[in-house]
Amino acid sequence: MRSDHQAKSIHYFHSYATLNRIDVSAANAKELKTDVKQLAISTFLPSAADCAILKETYTILVARVIVCEFPFLHHLKKCVPQHIKHQYSERMKQKLVTVSIVLLYLVSLIDVSTPCRSR
Repeated sequence: MRSDHQAKSIHYFHSYATLNRIDVSAANAKELKTDVKQLAISTFLPSAADCAILKETYTILVARVIVCEFPFLHHLKKCVPQHIKHQYSERMKQKLVTVSIVLLYLVSLIDVSTPCRSR
């Protein structure tokens, strides 16, 4: 191999992408709904409900660690929840859609606005 003619190593054949199950387009950080200076400080502090959810979540996480790290508690593993409930729990149960990046690239090259010609 010469210094002016290097071999390119392009490995697209095992590259995959997973499509989003949750639409995050509404979470645009560039659009501010209100002026931050007009918001009350309580807007940024956790409410009593937020603290209760956080306590429940921490309880599950600590229980998982304790059950895994102490051999004499392994029999309680089935009593500890494996999944923490959240607003996207149902959507996250759906199967992932995995596609080849090469396929995404090829589809992006096709002009879908023009109809295909028949042979």
